[in-house]
Amino acid sequence: MKKLAVLAVSLASSILCVYSQTTLAPQWCEGEVIVRLKSQTPAGTRGLCNSIDSALSALGVSTMEPLLPCLSAAADTRRSSVSASSVRASYFADAPLESETMADVPQLFLLRFDTTLVATVPEAVRILNANADVEYAEPNYICRLESPVPSFAPVASDSQWGLRAIRMLELWQQPLVNSQRPVIAFIDTGVDVNHPALRSNISQEGYDFVDNTTVMTDPNGHGTHCAGIAAAAATEVLSGANPDAMIMPIRVVDEFGLGSTDNILRGIDHAVAHGADIISMSIGVKSRAYQEVVESALEKAILVASAGNSGVCLIESHRDLHGMGVDHEPNFPGAFPGVIGVMATQQDGQLASWSNFDCDGSLYDSTSSGYSYELRAPGTDIYSTLPGGTYGYMSGTSMSAPLMAGAISRLMQCRTFNSCNDMVRTLVMTSNNNVDIMAAYKSESTDLHPDTLQLITDSVTFIFDRTGDATLQLTSATITGSSPKMVTVPDMVRGLTVTSIGSSAFANFSSLRSLYLGANIASISDGALRDCTELSDIYFDSAEAPVATSMALPSGAMRTITLHPKRAHMRYFTTAPFWCRFTNWQDQPLVTGNRFQAAISEPEAQLIFLIYSQEAGIAQVGAEDLAVDRTIVGRMVLPDSVRGLDVRLISTFAFALCTRLKEVVFPSHLTYIDAYSFIYCDSLQELNLPYYTSHVGSMAFAGCTQLSTVRFNERIKSISPYAFMGCPSLRTIVAPMATPPLIHDDTFRNADPLDQVPADPAHVNDVYDNARLLVPYGCRELYAEARGWRLFKNIVELSEDGRDLSAVSEPRADSKPRNSRDTFSLTGQRVSGNGARRGVYIVEGKKVVF
Repeated sequence: MKKLAVLAVSLASSILCVYSQTTLAPQWCEGEVIVRLKSQTPAGTRGLCNSIDSALSALGVSTMEPLLPCLSAAADTRRSSVSASSVRASYFADAPLESETMADVPQLFLLRFDTTLVATVPEAVRILNANADVEYAEPNYICRLESPVPSFAPVASDSQWGLRAIRMLELWQQPLVNSQRPVIAFIDTGVDVNHPALRSNISQEGYDFVDNTTVMTDPNGHGTHCAGIAAAAATEVLSGANPDAMIMPIRVVDEFGLGSTDNILRGIDHAVAHGADIISMSIGVKSRAYQEVVESALEKAILVASAGNSGVCLIESHRDLHGMGVDHEPNFPGAFPGVIGVMATQQDGQLASWSNFDCDGSLYDSTSSGYSYELRAPGTDIYSTLPGGTYGYMSGTSMSAPLMAGAISRLMQCRTFNSCNDMVRTLVMTSNNNVDIMAAYKSESTDLHPDTLQLITDSVTFIFDRTGDATLQLTSATITGSSPKMVTVPDMVRGLTVTSIGSSAFANFSSLRSLYLGANIASISDGALRDCTELSDIYFDSAEAPVATSMALPSGAMRTITLHPKRAHMRYFTTAPFWCRFTNWQDQPLVTGNRFQAAISEPEAQLIFLIYSQEAGIAQVGAEDLAVDRTIVGRMVLPDSVRGLDVRLISTFAFALCTRLKEVVFPSHLTYIDAYSFIYCDSLQELNLPYYTSHVGSMAFAGCTQLSTVRFNERIKSISPYAFMGCPSLRTIVAPMATPPLIHDDTFRNADPLDQVPADPAHVNDVYDNARLLVPYGCRELYAEARGWRLFKNIVELSEDGRDLSAVSEPRADSKPRNSRDTFSLTGQRVSGNGARRGVYIVEGKKVVF
């Protein structure tokens, strides 16, 4: 029951962070606390007031490490001189002196306490927060890079489509009004400073806070990719958004994507102190200290951050409108006030289905804390630099953020804005789904707060009137080309939501047959659609039926028009005033981003699916949600396809706490198993990963205490930290990969996933000591030297003739058939060349390699 209660809380507040931090373990660094003091009175043994000194002694604190040495020193300098000028003053006309605006820098320290005196971090936090001279204390939270967004669509033929979508190539042709090279700091996994496309733009002011060195590397690759998107030098291969910008690499995340609050704060402090004009971030955590440091840094630099990849609406009260029943936190620092949070769009300009989003408009903060995301920029199939002088594609809001960091740095070189706020407002108000950097460059001050907005589509010009701080009314639509048979009213225009359709908005649209209404439409005025005599279908994205009367539609509409709410919202429309009188109803066809339920026969149950990509024909089980009732028992057979879509992904928490589940048959084309997907499936005994599975997420099978056998496949590319933590019964692990994937030393650690405390300290290494690790012939030494794998005491090579391999794995078809005429007899089975397992076999006395 303890597991169930704790995990239920975690499910209710789960994915955090940009990329993200989760509420499941590891939550914080053991033995460490971040504290902010109210004052720093010189007294006591540590130069602090005696009451704090006494509290620290009770905790066994021997050192207090300042987290903001650079910002604090700069604040002291300003207090003694009013002549210091802001670096940002050269970019913004109204930027005042630092001494007039710079907020007090918080006195933040990292404390390492004695765990023999105080056992837990929460207890240490409680003791410190009870002290009158402590402003607050909080854990030193651990955060992690979110699992990468998988992409199955063919690689875009235009590798620089993102630059063209926001019109960066045109901005490059404009004269510079400020020749100073802007410096962009990347708080990330490091940067390959020797990459041919990056080395000419590398600032020497970078620092590695993971290994505490000025020698910069990037063993993960994420930071190198982000740096190239923003500021790679222009070559025949690619160009960054601003090839004139300087790259300041700041490493705060290790090769496994793990970081901590203290290093992030140090990274921001270092970036500001060493002259960063823009700070690009794709990792963070909800922390009071973090938000205060961000507020201080905003006085010196522009902060750009990604919105996150969980497909979650920022505004909690709006999530039911989008079919999101599970509570989620906003992603930080992208949602923090003052930080430019960037959402991701596809090549068609629409928001990517996995991107977090702000549905109340970019310039309106409806949350009590003022959280918001501001901009939308390309984030799918983005081509950029990778470590080792290579290049590749990635997708995610982590790609959108550095694209905007580079674009903003160039925009500030080409024109001077009154203030940073004016620049952001200009970018928002001149956007049409995607950022339009040239429209922002050419805009006048009168464009920032218009009462009337215009949106031009292929055949229609829409005119909208402002009706509130963040709302618009569609007042007229004019046909500019051939008479359209289908029209879509947008959700928002230039960051403002469209909430109503005015009287006579669609006059002279007699040929209109299908009308698509945005998610925010709350009312339709009388006469709005009266002239649409051919109208036969109205599609609603909203969860609630708009207020309307029969005067809004043509006569006889209730008998001739078919209404199409979303399936989950059908009951709200069929019982709503006026709309309940319609006789024709049909739910909407499924599109990318839709959730739906589908039945499976073994056991008989309903699963939740998300259409990951309608175009590529891919579905996802779970959809960042619980996939199935927890009472499921016995054997589960997941379908290969559902509604014509291949099932290739299993989402976070999809089957968490299915404690009676003993066996899972995975979809044959399963590619991606996300974090926590099968955590605490206590009865699961055997795991056979399908041939195409390439990624296993963090804690995916953690706490599966009865799991005895795991069979990987040759195509596994990554196994995230703690994937099999707390699986003490593991005795057979088949790893047929010729090259050991990079794993963490704690991947198979015998500890409780929620708090990482060993169930039995005497058996903490039980798996590593007792399990057989079966590896390919000739690969034992590779595994014995590889991090994570080398902990196994019993590494066994599969025999050269394949007998051991056949004993633990059935033949699997390769995706690239070999010569089908080559047929061999293997272990009593006749297997053709295109069906043989990869490996080494003895056939007719000769060694055969597949």
